[in-house]
Amino acid sequence: MGVMHAIRREHKKLLDENSDRLESLELLGDFQTRLSNSIHKLVFASARANARSVATDADVETAFGFVSTKLEFLAKLEFFQVPEYRDPHKNKVTARRDYISSKFAGKVVSVAIVMDDYKHAKGESLGPDNPPRS
Repeated sequence: MGVMHAIRREHKKLLDENSDRLESLELLGDFQTRLSNSIHKLVFASARANARSVATDADVETAFGFVSTKLEFLAKLEFFQVPEYRDPHKNKVTARRDYISSKFAGKVVSVAIVMDDYKHAKGESLGPDNPPRS
């Protein structure tokens, strides 16, 4: 299955579960377009962050994991429902993202610092063996 198919499938899941609600969200009139753009950017950013030039289904999962924060906020608006995308404790990508977010949120750091810290703390590299230093 191709990455674009995976993106469409997950996006459709979201829209199907909220089709009756999206019409009533006047302030979010372009929500679907903005969400779609965000998802595509995050998918390909995930691929690049993993030192790949081609995105995979795992990158789609990662993107929807990041988007879930936005969706969780919307879920607090009682009329908006968030579909279950995955078990957040299920994969390594989620654990890696959570570690990096908790350690570096709100801080200005280079990619090299994040990669070095993660390797020191977790004993595994985030990217290629010899990442470029910035």
